[in-house]
Amino acid sequence: MVLLASTLVAQVSATVLFGGDVVAHRDVLDSVEAHGHASLLGPLAPLLARAALTIVNLESPVVTSRPASGPNTLRFNGTGAFLDGLSRAGVDAVSLANNHGFDQGPEGVAATISALRARGLAVLGASDGAQDPHAATVFTVLGRRLCVVAATRILNFDVPRWRAGRPGLALALPDAPDEETRLVAAVTAEARRCGAVVVTLHTGTEYEDAPEARDRRFFRRLADAGAAAVIGHHSHTPQPVERYAVAGRDVPLFYSLGNLVSAQGSVAERAPLSAHEPWQIERDPRTREGLLAVLQFEPEGPSGLRLARSGWLPLWTSNDRDRARREGLAATLSAAAMPWGGGGSPAQQARWRSLVSRVGPASLFAPEGLAGAEALWPQARPQGATATLSPRR
Repeated sequence: MVLLASTLVAQVSATVLFGGDVVAHRDVLDSVEAHGHASLLGPLAPLLARAALTIVNLESPVVTSRPASGPNTLRFNGTGAFLDGLSRAGVDAVSLANNHGFDQGPEGVAATISALRARGLAVLGASDGAQDPHAATVFTVLGRRLCVVAATRILNFDVPRWRAGRPGLALALPDAPDEETRLVAAVTAEARRCGAVVVTLHTGTEYEDAPEARDRRFFRRLADAGAAAVIGHHSHTPQPVERYAVAGRDVPLFYSLGNLVSAQGSVAERAPLSAHEPWQIERDPRTREGLLAVLQFEPEGPSGLRLARSGWLPLWTSNDRDRARREGLAATLSAAAMPWGGGGSPAQQARWRSLVSRVGPASLFAPEGLAGAEALWPQARPQGATATLSPRR
């Protein structure tokens, strides 16, 4: 197995990365304003920028003509510098198909898409009215078509179904079987004309460690339809990664990547590892955790892409808000790598063990040979992680 993994890494391959929720909480926006765009994702830039493609879930509109998100609001709005923090760290595309994508209304969807495109960022799961938001976004990977389809299964309030000429989001709500069927049909169609198809979904229950049964069924249904991988987010906590075998393919199902960067878990350093307690959002350390989904594709046949290796890497939001407020300083919030093995402190080691046990050690990605990963995990031990391999050659 070790020899096979080494051989695969040496072959021509392309790395595609998916990150979880990027949330425009007031503390996050204040950090960007005080410390610059690099305070958002800068510590991950050595890895993100060297991938063939990096996609994250942007859980906020960005309408620069309107006030940014205030404290204690559930209707978000980001800033131009907030988007700069994504583009300059190496993010290539974002999904707007989530429960906050419509926070600033249809005009906000159109304005956000315009602001993203101005920074060279592609958009998934949303439309300014000119195209169907349910359509796949096509990227060129290894000279072949990688198609990514995005949709949300969660809404905070009623969002009208998209129609031509009106900005909107891609929906696949659990109580709307026709929307689910449309998404499955789109994946089936794209699988015939693309080198590979990946689906990213905003779904599930917040602060839960495991996916809902209906999401398990739907993720597998999408894999049956031809998806090479299905990527989930919304719970703000990492959930298990499952390997689903179908038709000779080994399909990774990432039920939730958790947060990439947010203001949640601000006092997690002095909170217990337990969940479901008062002030959970601030004290729960799981909301500071995140997964970086790694998909490595190889050419297959004249135009296909084969998922040769996949897994997850451990992330953690660096957040010194608690200390900064005591000292009268501007807090810094940033997505960062969780130290491999938890680092030196017993608390960090306990956090590492908790994360690995919940997500699954079998899919923990061995970072050796992954461009840029050595800067984030110099202490990683190859024997401490594995990489999933497709059985089909």
